[in-house]
Amino acid sequence: MLLASFFSPKRLSVKMMRVVLSLYLTVAFFVTALHFWAEYQRTQSALTDELIGLEHSVHDAVATSLWQMNGAQTEALLDGLLLMPIIEGVEIRDPDGQVAFEQRAYQEGSQPLDLFYVDQNLSWVAAGREVQLGSLRLYSSSSVIFERVLFGFGMIGLGAILKFTLLWWLFIWAFRRFLGAPLARLTDQIGEIHLERVGDKRIDLGASDRNELAELQERINAMLDKIDQDHQRLIQAEEERRAWLESEVEQRTKQLVEANQELDRIAHTDYLTKTDNRRSFFEKAQSLIDQSLRQPGDLCLIALDIDHFKQVNDSHGHEIGDQVLRAFSQQVRTILRKTDLFGRIGGEEFAILLPDTDQQGAWKVAEKIRRTVEQTPVVCANTEICYTVSMGLVKWESHETDISALLKRGDDLLYQAKHGGRNRIGCDGGDALRASDGNGGNA
Repeated sequence: MLLASFFSPKRLSVKMMRVVLSLYLTVAFFVTALHFWAEYQRTQSALTDELIGLEHSVHDAVATSLWQMNGAQTEALLDGLLLMPIIEGVEIRDPDGQVAFEQRAYQEGSQPLDLFYVDQNLSWVAAGREVQLGSLRLYSSSSVIFERVLFGFGMIGLGAILKFTLLWWLFIWAFRRFLGAPLARLTDQIGEIHLERVGDKRIDLGASDRNELAELQERINAMLDKIDQDHQRLIQAEEERRAWLESEVEQRTKQLVEANQELDRIAHTDYLTKTDNRRSFFEKAQSLIDQSLRQPGDLCLIALDIDHFKQVNDSHGHEIGDQVLRAFSQQVRTILRKTDLFGRIGGEEFAILLPDTDQQGAWKVAEKIRRTVEQTPVVCANTEICYTVSMGLVKWESHETDISALLKRGDDLLYQAKHGGRNRIGCDGGDALRASDGNGGNA
């Protein structure tokens, strides 16, 4: 009964008892394992010392047989060593480390769990000179260790089991007597309390000592005295909180809508130039093309690229380059209408989509942008940065249903303008490349 409740606890006292015993069992396990390990290491050290002593005792005999090249005598010496109870294997290695003689006390495939060995160099003195003959290696194993410590291990394990069993039953009795039974009475009496008649019931655990349970009884009874008064205040506070929560939800909802609007603006705006970013430009441009497909009208696109912008970055630094990009965007926006679409689609690449604008009108806008940029240097840190812009201008064709196709044609003309000398406007229809001369006319 007690054992079943220990492994399937329903009461706090039993759970606490299980935790304490589990902790004790864990500590006892590790302490016993440490004891086993220390005994194992001590025995292995003793065996190692014995192996070293054996090596010293047979050193001369083995060295003599090797020097005389008496293989039969060497084999006989190894067989004699294998008769020692602590030796699991013997090897004689030549000066190059290769095995010359080998004997094992175990069969192939039945190697002990752990082998350890000691080495001693074998030498012979001839004509006053020491000659290295190789080395003698004696093996022992964990099996020998276990044979020596088996009784000690058994006594250690038996002592640990007896101590755990005794403490188990003592813990069970103490917990049930001093904690389990009072907690059971506390649970039963609390279950009899009704909120409507909370003032009529008091907790009585029958505790005569001034301990934690007696203090808990007093605290619970004091709490019961206050519950009835707090009940009404709680209802009133809940109503006030509900009203506050409704107001807070309304305010948070408004803030969330504003935050979503700001996030939407950020997601569609280039952080540096404050123009439409590539994604936003493509979405809005595609919408204008879809509208033109339903209601045909003039629509032109201008692809723009700042000339030699890499040289600006390399010569003056990226911070100055960013100021040039911002100044360029501001100059372009002052020329465009509110209905025109302007966006940054790359590093120094921009695009403009002009609705309800024919090719001649788009040319005038592009030329005005070109002249304004050429004649308005950017002043940064007392340095005047002069720069120009090349453009590609295309008119939308009714068979083009995707903004990418229209932008591709604009990029092609833009690169023609770049190759033609920069500070130019490439335009489809008529001349393949049209550039402005120094007086503002078209070259």
